[in-house]
Amino acid sequence: MVCTTLFGQMVNGARSYIAFGSFAVDWTVISSYLFMAAAAGLLLDWRGQKRNFWLKSMFAFVLVPVMLYIMVPSLPTILFYLVSYGILCSVVTRKWWLTLLQTGGTLLLLGGAFLIRYYLSQRVLAFLNPDRDPSGAGYMYIQMREALNSAGWWGHGFGAVNPKLPYVHSELIFTYLVYSFGWGVGIAVAGAAVYFVTRLFHSMGQVRETYGKLLIVAATSLIVAQFGYCIGMSLGLLPITSVVLPFVSYGGTHIIVEMAIIGLVLGIYRRKDMIRLSRTS
Repeated sequence: MVCTTLFGQMVNGARSYIAFGSFAVDWTVISSYLFMAAAAGLLLDWRGQKRNFWLKSMFAFVLVPVMLYIMVPSLPTILFYLVSYGILCSVVTRKWWLTLLQTGGTLLLLGGAFLIRYYLSQRVLAFLNPDRDPSGAGYMYIQMREALNSAGWWGHGFGAVNPKLPYVHSELIFTYLVYSFGWGVGIAVAGAAVYFVTRLFHSMGQVRETYGKLLIVAATSLIVAQFGYCIGMSLGLLPITSVVLPFVSYGGTHIIVEMAIIGLVLGIYRRKDMIRLSRTS
């Protein structure tokens, strides 16, 4: 992450891509999953030691990642990472109120700091009242609303063009699916996402080994956060930001990482009936 912030490629105002020859990857996306995988093991180990757990976890998995993502900068990554880490830490410690104080307090401080910046406050105001600035900050919300209202149950057909709706291949892919194929397909896609998440939770419940469970929690929390926010954003229920729909939106890095995460979950589930032998001297 340090190398990315110093030498990475600037894309859409964020230095999140790092190139390996002619091949570039979004290291910010990859790092959030790696931080969560590390947290799954270290939090479990630190909980057993019962010494300075909250101090070490605050420094290693809240302050350091957040500072790195601020350097990028990537506000959506901070949001999803802290929410996912909060879920994981709550599962490990079973003290949700302390976890909420740790992660929620950080989110509130960052949210206040970012809202002071003019363009972010304008985005929030546009989300709350798009008609206040219909040709500026509220333009996207109005176009999304018109696209969804005109879709009906069957949409406008395969490959329908809406020149007023940009980024249909990434952030607004769900809005475009509803616009093209109608609310029936939109409900089906949302239902498939819910079913997929329930299967992940089912897999977690079948695994006996604690570390395996926590790895599934780490992976599931990140994917669930992105599913929920992207669908809510596409429906105009949440502020617009650069969030992709897992497994659906166009992109190289996030698709590869998501497939790798599912491979990890399947590998853990495959060994669900194995119990680690205790160490003997």
